[in-house]
Amino acid sequence: MTNFENRYVAIQRESAYGSASSLGTAKIGEVDDESIIGNLEILDRMDISKYGMTKSQTGKMYSEGDVNWVLQADDFSGLMMYAAMGKDSHSSGTHTMSDDRTGSLDSYRIIVQREQKKYTYTGMCLTRLSISANLNEYVMCSATFNGKAFDVSSGIASLNASPAYDGAALDGMFFKNATVKFNNTGTASAFVKSFSMEINLNLDTDNACALGDDTYTRQPPMQRREVTGTIEFNQPMINGALPSGQQNEPLMTELLADGGYEDNPDSGAGEFAIHASFTDGTNTTSLTLFDVRYEAPTGYNVSGRDTQTMSVNYRAYVDVQGSNPAGKQLEISHKGIQTSSAYSAL
Repeated sequence: MTNFENRYVAIQRESAYGSASSLGTAKIGEVDDESIIGNLEILDRMDISKYGMTKSQTGKMYSEGDVNWVLQADDFSGLMMYAAMGKDSHSSGTHTMSDDRTGSLDSYRIIVQREQKKYTYTGMCLTRLSISANLNEYVMCSATFNGKAFDVSSGIASLNASPAYDGAALDGMFFKNATVKFNNTGTASAFVKSFSMEINLNLDTDNACALGDDTYTRQPPMQRREVTGTIEFNQPMINGALPSGQQNEPLMTELLADGGYEDNPDSGAGEFAIHASFTDGTNTTSLTLFDVRYEAPTGYNVSGRDTQTMSVNYRAYVDVQGSNPAGKQLEISHKGIQTSSAYSAL
């Protein structure tokens, strides 16, 4: 019989890549679903003397998969974001995370309790994190991890009968308390219908292996960090055609102009191109992008029954000029439950 009460996903920092020892306490999250699995590649051999394959070997062995959950003001969500960022300063319960420029991000243990056993995956490194907010929905998060081969001898354990969920007393953040601001404007846009942002670390898993080993012998190196996303407006944003309330949103006339449109305020400290904020009514998580280049708008054509909208993809760049925080691409502020220190000190 299905036992829904047993299921959970937890994340815990490792003391060294793939090490059995860990740091701090595992943070158990309330997730929607997960797809973490152990995987392996099969090497087949076929010669001209046989009509089919006759020999094989096990190739690279690794773990991978996704975790999807609702954004909450807990440390499960916070550690997931820290896994993508790498730097964290802490003050009065708020974690301010910025991108690590050295590429030496932490590795993690992902612990998944299913209906019969608890599975532990080691050497797990985050390669992708997305956060999205849509009208009439909770704010959703999704993370993709890659890690070492699953150890069937030590990775399967008995159930934890009494899991302590990190955010059990909290509800998720949702559309009613979401705001998006543009071009260092203090007032939120009234025209945003949905917002998404994705961080991709492009882990080089091929160069984590060494000759003679069948799994990762070192932490997969991070390649170029890409921060991208999409914003949907509930009507085309055309200069001079908007009702009152326009707040420096990117306009179609700017996006389709010769050379496109880049938003990089750079006239005062801490100025942003996009600032998205989500709350549960008490606690807040915010995403700040300092230099953004927009792509051409899409989705503004009309049909016989649908309301006209406009979608815009964007790319975030490292802000290397002006008086914005030097060299920053993204900053995340997260109010978490853990209040004694930064995630980097857990």
